Amino acid sequence: MQNDFQSFYRYIEEVRERKFRLHSFDCLTFSNEGFKKIYGKGWAEDYLDVIKSGSRYNGLQAILKYTNTANGLEALDTIMDRVGTFPQKGALVAAQAKDNRLFDFALGISDGRYSIFLNKPQGLIFLETHLCQGAWVWPKQ
Repeated sequence: MQNDFQSFYRYIEEVRERKFRLHSFDCLTFSNEGFKKIYGKGWAEDYLDVIKSGSRYNGLQAILKYTNTANGLEALDTIMDRVGTFPQKGALVAAQAKDNRLFDFALGISDGRYSIFLNKPQGLIFLETHLCQGAWVWPKQ
């Protein structure tokens, strides 16, 4: 599997100022596209249709039903392998969000010390990775 971080960094520069828009540029689509740039395939490719079939509030229910899980973190555990508190560069990361997100938290990508997230009013933001509540590597082994 490729690790094309230069393509990922070009993507970050391209979308740095882009604003949040549900189902077209939200934390799910941002993190999925970031994975495509790094690894050649998005982490959520097999699940996007299921998630997008619902509204902001029932998209989570659709993915929970599809993965037969109780919450968003468990759903991610069925798709990817959870890693410790210091995730590798390129890992999917989750952080608490002030508003209600699809998975009940925001999804981003670790770049080592900092992780990159999409923030509604600001576009991309950088959060210290140790503040994330979970991290996953892909593909699930």
